[in-house]
Amino acid sequence: MAERAVLCRVTPDLVAHLVQLLSDAGLSARGEADGEFVRLTVPADQEEHARSVIGLVLPGLLEPEADTVRLSDRLVRSDSEAEPEPEPEPEPGLRLLDGRFALGGGNAAPPAPPVPDHDEFVPPPPPAIPPPRDRISRFAWGGVILGPILLLLSALLSLPSIITAAGLAMFIGGFGTLVGRREDSPREGWDDGAVV
Repeated sequence: MAERAVLCRVTPDLVAHLVQLLSDAGLSARGEADGEFVRLTVPADQEEHARSVIGLVLPGLLEPEADTVRLSDRLVRSDSEAEPEPEPEPEPGLRLLDGRFALGGGNAAPPAPPVPDHDEFVPPPPPAIPPPRDRISRFAWGGVILGPILLLLSALLSLPSIITAAGLAMFIGGFGTLVGRREDSPREGWDDGAVV
């Protein structure tokens, strides 16, 4: 019988997920009951590969062995504020890429902010609303504004129906006057197209 190595002890609800994760990586794992927990074991010759797979996906699950550096600590670091630990010297001929910079975690420079485009179109401010030209226009605008106010007040305060009729007459009279007196010809300075 082949010797099996214990990877970790987990709760029973995680066993199926971890076995599937290791199976997807081509490893044969199985769970063995250990009291309230389940020991996840793999063949001894697959232990290093299994630890690297679990260490990349669930780094806090593995317990570190004595005198070893976890692969998850060398590739992915979850706390960016912590001071980086000095990495051990690799054996001659072996070199491991530090994944903290490849995954955007390390001390890489932040991306530069986007440069604003100065060729954007900025519309001019809208022209001021011209005041009413004569007394009739002022009264018409007053009717358009005050008529609905009177209608609202008569509805809220249960005022006599004569005030409701007055508000309605003011609004209709003011609106009709403004529409009847509108200009048919364009104002001075108006043109038919856009200026390029």
